[in-house]
Formats: sequence, structure tokens, C-alpha cells
Amino acid sequence: MMHRDDKDWNGLFSIVVDYDKESPSPENIFIGIAKLIESFKLIDKQLIGCVDSDTETETLLDDIEKGSIKLWLRNTLKQIDDKDIEDLNYKRIAGKFLVKAKAYILKKCNDVNEIQDVEIVEDIETGLSEIAKESGINQLGCYTKPPREDLLNGLNKLGEAFNEFGEKNKIIFIGDDNEKVVLNTKFRLPLATLEEFCAGDVIENPSEIILKVRKPDFIGDTQWEFLHGREPIKAKISDEEWIKSYFGGAEIITPGDSLRVKMITTSIYNNNQDLIRSRHVITKVIAVVKAERVMQEKLLN
Repeated sequence: MMHRDDKDWNGLFSIVVDYDKESPSPENIFIGIAKLIESFKLIDKQLIGCVDSDTETETLLDDIEKGSIKLWLRNTLKQIDDKDIEDLNYKRIAGKFLVKAKAYILKKCNDVNEIQDVEIVEDIETGLSEIAKESGINQLGCYTKPPREDLLNGLNKLGEAFNEFGEKNKIIFIGDDNEKVVLNTKFRLPLATLEEFCAGDVIENPSEIILKVRKPDFIGDTQWEFLHGREPIKAKISDEEWIKSYFGGAEIITPGDSLRVKMITTSIYNNNQDLIRSRHVITKVIAVVKAERVMQEKLLN
């Protein structure tokens, strides 16, 4: 077994899981580790893409130690010819940059359980730029900030990984120069918050349309599924009076029926005017439009 002090720290980092040995769901620990590695790979992809869009990263399993679950992993680059970068020592610089950047992001996630202020996002972006300068990764002047939506998607995936570990399991990230960060497993970044931070323009369009019911909501807290022509639409019905009638049995929905509704469609765009996501909310159900039964009656007869 290779000791930590014998290791080459070029792009090397470690995940240590000090797990609860009485956990009723031990499989979640391994699911959490897998999701955590996937979130790191996503973050690495965005960070290295800010230097060179043609360069890809790999995360390799370097070693596993007994006791607490301890995985040594290594960042390395694909599609880079060592002969072309011998003078710049680019692989070593890039590996150290990715490890330091991940450690920085994880420390920022320790400050809050949920990012609710855009200034925190801006601090993370600025901090990553400073790390890029200090590491020398942008010595050719080619580092730019990662797209905010992509960066925050990585943080969203971090939160999903943390959710698997539970509160009794301690997770430690060991980075460059043996820097240790105890991870805040309470951290979450919901997709709705992500949209808010990435939005450039938010446009609301009210409309009155007829939607064919594809899948009703039988629980009361989920979205209905509809078809508008051939376009699938998911929408929540906020018309509480109609919902009470529906669950009370006064409104009957049968296969093929449609709803005539007033609906607000919110389109969210990023700063490049690319559509991020659309949301649909039905504010008023005007009527249930019954399906044409003529063909069904002919088939039955």
C-alpha cells in the first residue's frame, strides 16, 4: 500500500467517508460517493472548458484505503500531447488548478445550507478566476468564467450527492498540499434557485387554450400532464376552487377529455438569450371539454 506522503500530488485528491456503522441504509453511502464523483467530473468539465473547449478531463481511481472509506482520485487531461506542452508543464498546472478549484467551491458550500443571494454566486466566480491566475492556468490569457448555469448545475449535483449520505456520516475532501475540507452535507441548490440566478430575461405569457388531459394529478401536489397538439406540457393547477370540486367528485375526467383553461407560461432566458426553461401554471379551469364519443359508440356496437 502506497502511503500518502509517497504520492505525487499532481491532480491528486481524496474523498474520505467516516460512515455511521449502524446506518440502516449502507448502500446510500456508495450511491453518494458515486454521485459525488459525478458532480466533481461535471464541475471539472466546466472549469477546464474555460481554458480550452477541446480539452477533456478524466477522473481516475488512484487508490483505496481501509478503515473509513478513503478513495484517492486523480485529475488528468485527455487530448493533450505531452510533447506540445513540455515547456508549460500544462498537465501538472491544470491538475493542481482543478483540485484547488474544487476545494474552494466546497468551502463556499460550507458557508450556507442553500445559496439564496446572487452575491455568493458572484463570489464563487471571482474566486475561481483568482485561483486560475495563481495557478498559472491562464498564463496564455485564455481563462474565462464558466457559464453560470453550468457551474450551478454542478452545485445542484453536489447537493443531490450530499442527500444520499445523511447527517451522521462525515465526508472529508483532501486536496492540494493535504488541505482538508469537511463537507457540509446539508447544502442544497434547488433547480428553481438555479433558474433565478441564471435568468437574464423572464417573460410571462398569459393565454387561454384547450389542453388534452394525458395524466391527471391524483395526489394533489404534483403537476398534470397534457398535450397541446403534439406538444407535451406539464402544468400545476392553482385554481383551488376547481381542484376542490375535482377531488370532491364533482368534476369527472375520463380518457380523451380536455380542459379549457387560462394559463401563464413563464419563459426563462439566460444572459445569452438562450431559453433555459419554461414553466406552466393553470390559473383558471374554465370547463371540462368532453371527448367525442361517436367513434367509441360505433366500435362498441
